[in-house]
Amino acid sequence: MKFNTTKIHALVTNITQHSSAFAINQEGDSIFITNNLSRFLSLKVGDTVFVEAVINHPDKRDTIKWRAVGCIKSPPAIEPEEPDDEEEEALGILNKMIKDAKPKPTDVQTAISYMLNNAETYLTSAEIIAGYREAQPSHNNTVSDKDINNAARRLFDQGSIAKAEVWARPDQRKASFNLWAISTDRFTA
Repeated sequence: MKFNTTKIHALVTNITQHSSAFAINQEGDSIFITNNLSRFLSLKVGDTVFVEAVINHPDKRDTIKWRAVGCIKSPPAIEPEEPDDEEEEALGILNKMIKDAKPKPTDVQTAISYMLNNAETYLTSAEIIAGYREAQPSHNNTVSDKDINNAARRLFDQGSIAKAEVWARPDQRKASFNLWAISTDRFTA
């Protein structure tokens, strides 16, 4: 089976605890780099790489478009004394890519835990989303409402927060809405 690969210049934006890496190209597309490639190349955040990539698996490509099948680390550039306009523009693009990079799911979870810990009572899913958007306005283009809901669900699955489902009718297939709290005692406050 032959895959159609695409060659991409990218910037490493994240290294996971298991040594996998994530990079982003100039168009803002995310690229997954396996831990084997990442460790072999000793990748670090801020490294520039040249990736041979394929479109990611269907269940992942909405958030991470590409999957690296090959990768080389770009050698560090020798900085001239006076950067020219093209270099200034490239630095601006790289800084924007870092700023606009999607935060790690654990960062979203940390923000939700902080909100719930400081709430006097429970919060609805809509209130968590609104609170996250207010606290992290720079993430509005990179973190969806679904990402925020999924982060809350992961915290609940880990036993870190409490969840209550509210049902309007017994014939519903799913709850009308969810309530979230740092612990169950916040539901009775």
